[in-house]
Amino acid sequence: MRDLACLALVLPLVAGCFAPSGASPHARTAVLVQASSDFDCDQKDIRVQQKLGGQFVAFGCGRRVTYNTACEGLKCTVAEEGKSIPWRARPDPSPTP
Repeated sequence: MRDLACLALVLPLVAGCFAPSGASPHARTAVLVQASSDFDCDQKDIRVQQKLGGQFVAFGCGRRVTYNTACEGLKCTVAEEGKSIPWRARPDPSPTP
């Protein structure tokens, strides 16, 4: 019974370390910076809402834009919906003999 109580206490803490929606929590800041630039609007006037699959919606200064995000560690890339997010640079495949 004691093990179950410990598990009940630890599980919510561990669950917070993962991004089940596919979006990193670090992406929110990157979206806010991008939206501020796109909207020509102060960051304090922008509201960011997280959606599933690494998408965020930014609202502010009379505009609304959906952004796709991709993060590798702490570095996140943000692009408006419909624009592609490039994968990290990969070397050209080596020719097969």
